[in-house]
Amino acid sequence: MVNIGDPFHLFWSENNTVKFLLGCVRWSQLAAMHCVMLPDLLGLDKFRPPLLEMLARRWQDRCLEVREAAQALLLAELRRIGQSGRKDTIDAWAPYLPQYVDTVSSRKFSALM
Repeated sequence: MVNIGDPFHLFWSENNTVKFLLGCVRWSQLAAMHCVMLPDLLGLDKFRPPLLEMLARRWQDRCLEVREAAQALLLAELRRIGQSGRKDTIDAWAPYLPQYVDTVSSRKFSALM
């Protein structure tokens, strides 16, 4: 299995501009490598897909390159796992999501009953 490690270790160490920009560039390279090159070069038996949780956390990162790379990788992985994989992911994450009820819509629905 190929494991690229955690590209975010840069952000957890010294907070300076050079390391920040280097991290942004690494994310762009990571996106291209994972979305295009690795699955084709390694085959699915040796390819380790990115963690959806990690990509979801970076969906709105302050660095544009990190944000775009995370979004591209997450969308590519969601396409790769297909409908049944997306359903399994939703089922696994559902217990951790907040229970939100729109009181206005609920009242309208109750009035119709």
